[in-house]
Amino acid sequence: MKVTTVLSILAVASSAAAEGCRRGLTYCGSSLLAHGNYHEQINEALKRGGKPTDSHHILDSLFFCTSDEDYVVWEAICKPRECYDAGLGNSDHCIGDPEEEAKEL
Repeated sequence: MKVTTVLSILAVASSAAAEGCRRGLTYCGSSLLAHGNYHEQINEALKRGGKPTDSHHILDSLFFCTSDEDYVVWEAICKPRECYDAGLGNSDHCIGDPEEEAKEL
């Protein structure tokens, strides 16, 4: 394989990985994990929001990407398997209404 071919493949792969979290868009946790290593950022966002870090909250929550692509903010949680990946350049959303989280007293 030619060096230029290898470099082209690496460039495409790195640009695809960079599409994981775009400022101003909202993503399902499952979408973030599919596009990059966002597990730590998701866990931190859940902890900051006072939410558990179980698989339902990790995969089915919506996270807003801030100006720093490595910093996401928890927004809401969808019902199980109802977080919809709206595709590249679009914000993800819940199918139907988000779940209501129990408020701590």
